[in-house]
Amino acid sequence: MDNKDLNNDEFQEEVVEKNKVIEAIDGVDCKEVTTEKKNEKNKEDGKGIKFLKKLLAGIIDQIISIAISLLLLIVFDLILKVIGLYIAEREPMFLIMYIIVNILYIPICTSTKLKETIGRKIILK
Repeated sequence: MDNKDLNNDEFQEEVVEKNKVIEAIDGVDCKEVTTEKKNEKNKEDGKGIKFLKKLLAGIIDQIISIAISLLLLIVFDLILKVIGLYIAEREPMFLIMYIIVNILYIPICTSTKLKETIGRKIILK
């Protein structure tokens, strides 16, 4: 019986050691697979985040363009009031100024010290 008990104990020790080795191997593979999945997920998230940042920068630039257009409209209206004239239809005049500002905004910003638009400077850093 001592031999059987001894053999059984040795057998159990070998099984435990093999299980530890298998768990270690499985653990490494699981970690590698998990790391690969995380990297793929980060790449996908990175594309989405980049898109959202660019979208937000564009929205900020459009808000700035609208603000500049409104400011130009007010200044132009004040100049005309001094002369004794007024703007009959403000919406079409605002649209014209908005288009002009929108066309000139990016080239002006990129040719100054900013080297980028204000929205890109704020969001994309």
